Amino acid sequence: MKKCLTVILLILSILSGIAFVYSCGDGGNKSDVSAEGYWIFHLMDEDASFEFFYSHLTVTQTGSNLTAEFSCDGSMPVGYGTADGNDINLTFDFGSDGMAVMAGSYDGSTFSGTFTSSFYNGQWYFEESVEIDCSASCDPISPEKFVDEDFTDLGKVREISLFRSGEGHDYSDFCESCRSMKHYFAPYSGYVFNDTIEIYSPVDGTITAINTEMHGDTGSGINKQVHIRSTDFMDYTFVLFHMDLTPEANSLGKAVQAGDLLGHAHMYNSSIPEYSHDFDIAVSVSTIYGQRYISYFEVMTDTLFADYEARGAVAATNFVITSSQRDAAPMTCDGETFTNTSSLNDWFVLDPKGAGANCVNSEECTSNSCSENICIP
Repeated sequence: MKKCLTVILLILSILSGIAFVYSCGDGGNKSDVSAEGYWIFHLMDEDASFEFFYSHLTVTQTGSNLTAEFSCDGSMPVGYGTADGNDINLTFDFGSDGMAVMAGSYDGSTFSGTFTSSFYNGQWYFEESVEIDCSASCDPISPEKFVDEDFTDLGKVREISLFRSGEGHDYSDFCESCRSMKHYFAPYSGYVFNDTIEIYSPVDGTITAINTEMHGDTGSGINKQVHIRSTDFMDYTFVLFHMDLTPEANSLGKAVQAGDLLGHAHMYNSSIPEYSHDFDIAVSVSTIYGQRYISYFEVMTDTLFADYEARGAVAATNFVITSSQRDAAPMTCDGETFTNTSSLNDWFVLDPKGAGANCVNSEECTSNSCSENICIP
């Protein structure tokens, strides 16, 4: 009877640091690959035609049990799963947003496979990495200024909420909490109807997600949240909220050009019924540490920002509450819901001069003051 011998070989350079465990003897000839280590975790669409997420992951393995933690992003859930031979599975529980379930195997160089989730399905793979220092994860970002095309018709907009405002609900990254790290664009009263406020792609890019908004109407292409990943600056993703898509734009993976019409702001929810005060945009930047949010105004070129200067803005900082300012005047939250009122000025009211928001009819002028044919609620 043969003696069983287990040999652990650490193949450092040729085989990307993967640990193999070989067993011999009764029922032997089995090769197990350990998933333990540091990885860059990549997510792609079902056809692997585009990537929409990556982050640093730390995986530990005890026997057949796996634990996967986003190394620096404490806002993300811990994944749990098992390893069986060369096969692994992991499940991440996002609470009310549902589960993300990964299944995959070692393919000779790394781990890869497929995933399913409440929002979309796709493929994933691990890229070998090393331990990282998370102390730098919240360092200030120096944004690229590359957006030349606005995402909407500024002439129809009356006021814009400031980055880190207390408007809407909590929308914050893993470095901050309980603040709205996006911008709400509130139109003049004559435009609070569907099919009246155009929404354009601000960049050349790919539509990487089309999600149904949690509040309001539903239906094919109705009231959607659309993510566009920039082609030229692939770490930047633009999130357009509450919009009704054109049939052409209602296609996951579609390539779009800056200035392409994507649809219209969804301003009236017949299912409630309710008129919306605003529509919104966010900008996400992928880093090895996790997703960070920055102001839309930080990525505008001077040429585009000139349109806002014509409406009374002086600098991009007009639209930003700093982190320290918000920390000194904090919001309080119950989940994503703000439970207090902001003590800061959360809105920048645009100068009507230069706007194209003409009064819709005489009744509109009766119910609102008119200045240079501009309806001002």
